[in-house]
Amino acid sequence: MRSARLLLAACGVIFLAGGAAAAAGAGAEGPMAMLKKTNDKITKLLDQKAAAGSAAEKQRDEKITKIIDAMLDFDSIAKSALGKNWGERTDAERKEFVTVFRKLIQKNYLKQIHDKADYVMAYDKETIDGEKAVVETTVTASSKSGEEAQTAVVYKLRKAKGKWAVTDIETDEVSLVQNYRSQFNKIITKDGFPALLEKMKKKVAEGSGETGI
Repeated sequence: MRSARLLLAACGVIFLAGGAAAAAGAGAEGPMAMLKKTNDKITKLLDQKAAAGSAAEKQRDEKITKIIDAMLDFDSIAKSALGKNWGERTDAERKEFVTVFRKLIQKNYLKQIHDKADYVMAYDKETIDGEKAVVETTVTASSKSGEEAQTAVVYKLRKAKGKWAVTDIETDEVSLVQNYRSQFNKIITKDGFPALLEKMKKKVAEGSGETGI
């Protein structure tokens, strides 16, 4: 799960940035242009220092959460993450799963950005095929100890209602959706779908910063 954790910690700012652009009517822009433009905006938001546990931090996190919601196609990600198990769920189970999954992503993301490393994002390539797009980037992240690590991050997006939304992210060729799908399938196979939901709810309640469950 190292790659998924690095993705959220070092590159997740792009997730947050996208929602601001969509709200401003940036849907007509290409996906790479949208990521570049909004990354600057979200960086400024994160640079606004707030004491841990303060009202200011809570307000900032609420803004971030709204931006995450606007940027990610949670329905698509949740369906892909469940894979074959999605078709076996009732409408009520699907609705509950998407709700809990959204909260899990939000909690994981907020924890990671509070501890985020300094990074530089290089936008390498954009490929658009109808309503789908791929944006390839390279992230150079610096830890607090001064160590640097380069990571290839690929964003997969889909355009719906004039707006681009992220449907998956690959970090060094490791898919975030596939990581979750592997975990979910193992738990469902062993203990059943209700057990998966309980594990996810527990992680949300704990406020864990891990991507795994």
